[in-house]
Amino acid sequence: MTTPSEANLSVGSRPTIAAEVVTETEDELRSDSSPTIGRLVSGLLRLPASQGGEIEARHRLEYEEPSIWIWRRIVGAAFAFIVMTVTWYLIKVPTGLISDETLPTQTQVAAAFNEVRADGFAGASLSAHAGISLFRLTAGLGIGSVVGVGLGLITGGAPLARTVIDPISSFFRMVPALAAAPLIVLWVGAGEAAIIGVVAFTVMWTVMGATSDARARAMRGTMTDLPLEVVSSLRAALLMAWATVIAMETVVASTGLGPMIWFAQGRTDVIVVGVYVAGLLGFVLDTSLRATWYFLINGIGARSPQQG
Repeated sequence: MTTPSEANLSVGSRPTIAAEVVTETEDELRSDSSPTIGRLVSGLLRLPASQGGEIEARHRLEYEEPSIWIWRRIVGAAFAFIVMTVTWYLIKVPTGLISDETLPTQTQVAAAFNEVRADGFAGASLSAHAGISLFRLTAGLGIGSVVGVGLGLITGGAPLARTVIDPISSFFRMVPALAAAPLIVLWVGAGEAAIIGVVAFTVMWTVMGATSDARARAMRGTMTDLPLEVVSSLRAALLMAWATVIAMETVVASTGLGPMIWFAQGRTDVIVVGVYVAGLLGFVLDTSLRATWYFLINGIGARSPQQG
């Protein structure tokens, strides 16, 4: 039979034990740069979902020192590029079964890159095509983000507005951007306004939904960090926005990476150059947003009481 003193001791010791377990788990997750699946699951089960001003459990599990993550990203990208290049060579050169019109060699693509960079293609240089596409992406992403965050804060903080607007937001998030493009072109006209408008339309609903959910959780007292949620939603929106820019350019524009790729029919080497540049720019943009996310996590960890 347990005595009152033993019961008090066991009850009083529980917070200390729990704190030690949480601290040990956090130290293990941070010290091991590549945690095992078992450790990740264990951490998820042990860490509290929210605790004061600390990082949520799902953010803690994804936490990594920004400098370490950046180096991981660079090394991983370099390794992937090498593997892709070697695979391309092995498929193309030794067999000789694929024609140059179907898949050019790396040498032909490099020559096409120098040609497009020096002499231009489809009425503009490679840097001009890329710069125009990035401008359209940035403008649409900026407009959609500002509007989406503003509407998300309003709807997330007002239960009645959320009840009414959330179904509308969910509806438009499911509408493909190119399906709404004809209406936007009709309203604002073809050209730059149409491309930027379609990108903003794509981004706005995604960011609005994430911001509204984060704001609603904060109103219910569930800890969340709004900047993290916004950056996470921007990463999701970026993929759709970049694809939308390239696709819209092939329809209503004469310059940009989309038209450059589209007008290169019969020049597979130029098409590959355009695809490479579009993919590289998308990779850099996504890496920038992910780095921002990790630096935000790092700042939250620095403010956490358990982080010292």
